[in-house]
Amino acid sequence: NRLFILNFFAHYIMGNEIDKFHCRKSARLFHKQCGFAAIFGEVYMANKICIDNNYVEKILGISAEENCGLATYLRLQDKIRSGNFDEEFQKTWCRFYGVTSRSANWKKDFFAVFSECKKEKNLTLETVLRKLNGRENTGKFFELSFATKMLAGLNDSKPIIDRFVKRYFSLNLMNRGSFAERLPNALEQYAELEERYKDFFETDEAKTVLHFFDSKFPIYAPSISSVKKIDFLIYWKGKFGIN
Repeated sequence: NRLFILNFFAHYIMGNEIDKFHCRKSARLFHKQCGFAAIFGEVYMANKICIDNNYVEKILGISAEENCGLATYLRLQDKIRSGNFDEEFQKTWCRFYGVTSRSANWKKDFFAVFSECKKEKNLTLETVLRKLNGRENTGKFFELSFATKMLAGLNDSKPIIDRFVKRYFSLNLMNRGSFAERLPNALEQYAELEERYKDFFETDEAKTVLHFFDSKFPIYAPSISSVKKIDFLIYWKGKFGIN
């Protein structure tokens, strides 16, 4: 029963303590049949909420700045396309993506790698992570989240991983260990996340969600990728605690 499955995954994602191991197993069994509802349970709930105008009013009421960051995001993307990684870009990027506890030397290394990666063809997450690890300051941390944000800036068909996405999809990421120990796990989880997006975009639910986004943000939507639109929905829901 499709309605039962939707409710089951909605309860799981929204925080009820169902046996999560068995829930994930069920998701794998059902996702080919039920698409978005099974693998993207919470986003499907966001879909139902987003279609309600009250949800949009909450979003726009809570974040008065340029439609929840859409304009800022597009300005950053314009600068990335032009290769203009000037001081203004770096400050705006750090504010937008939450770089709050890194040193000036870290930022210098990070944006040097950003500039290098723009020249790469067929850029991968592994390449970004290895380049960051090879620098004196960025190499002190395993920068998975910022690496995905860099990658997504250079290729907007790529998803990001942050605390909201990690919680959203219950990603099983290692929090400790050396670079060599954590890299395979990070790449595996990222590949799984990409697969979930791919499966979702093959469903009717995806069309509904994206149509909703486009209709509510007609000025910005044409310049934002489908993956980034879903990322914004996940971010808004997590940041503003909208249910």
